[in-house]
Amino acid sequence: MNLGISMEGELRKVQFTGKSSYTLTLPKDWVRRVELKKGDFVMVIAQPDGSLLLSARKSSETTPRIAEIAVRNDQDPDSLLRIFIAKYLAGYQLFRFMSNDVIPPNLRKTIATCTSGLLGLEVVEETANRIEVQNLLSPQELTVERAARRAHLVASSMFETAMNALEAGNKKMAEGVLEREPGVDRLYFLVLRQLTLALQNPTLMKELEIEPVGVLDYQMLMKSVERIADHATRISEIILAIEPSEVEPEVLKSLVELGRKAVKVSGDAMHAFFRRDTQLANEAIRLKDEVVKELSLLNRRLLEKPGRVAVNLRIITDSIERAADYGANIAEIAIDRDR
Repeated sequence: MNLGISMEGELRKVQFTGKSSYTLTLPKDWVRRVELKKGDFVMVIAQPDGSLLLSARKSSETTPRIAEIAVRNDQDPDSLLRIFIAKYLAGYQLFRFMSNDVIPPNLRKTIATCTSGLLGLEVVEETANRIEVQNLLSPQELTVERAARRAHLVASSMFETAMNALEAGNKKMAEGVLEREPGVDRLYFLVLRQLTLALQNPTLMKELEIEPVGVLDYQMLMKSVERIADHATRISEIILAIEPSEVEPEVLKSLVELGRKAVKVSGDAMHAFFRRDTQLANEAIRLKDEVVKELSLLNRRLLEKPGRVAVNLRIITDSIERAADYGANIAEIAIDRDR
């Protein structure tokens, strides 16, 4: 029985039936909108604040979402790449690339490269004018937390390796850093996809052990982790462009020490995030401030030294500072989680 409309929705009376059952009728408009029929199931999920969340579909009964992507012979490969990634992030499970003509080799290569660059995707059918790519990775196989931890492990290892390469003047180590960046990107895109799917399916959100308010936290965290990996790559590219003998020993020592402190900022921040440790998060932010202050002094010394090497070293100090900043961003997210 509908008693009226409150500011939060329809107000309905709880009925008592039988000897121990409480019942509540469902709004007719909602039933029609989600196409519920007699015999269908409704998932009831208890929320932390005591409210109940209703889902009209069980997690085992989800219908695969299909993205049909038209391919033109004169299409810019980058635009096709962006469309593919957008559909992946939106949670589609099957991607159908179709053309009225033969799909040209450059666009086939774009589709293949993007497929290998995104976790869980495989080409399942390919003809002259049609390519089908399917997602074979279940969201439950790799939770958001596990993927985030893994991404940071790789990113921080990349940054530490870059510092080791700088210290030893080892260009092969620097090249190894460049090779590992795609792994972080794959995890970054996967987490964004998982978060989108969780928002679309409350049952999945519960299975992935995240709360609606935590979706934005993870999104911001993963962006910071991905950027730390980017700056490890940037430093490694500079290492490949200079010779170790061109860098003064004292400057080199300072760069390496500050780079390792920047890695510690993000490491402590990640621990604080998962432990909900506000004190550790604040310590990470204080360490970031220390790194920024010491980098400022080092940059003054580098400004006094003209030439290509000094410019390249300034790029390294900039990346170290940015990495520390991104670590501090994670720490701030950790503090905000203590709501």
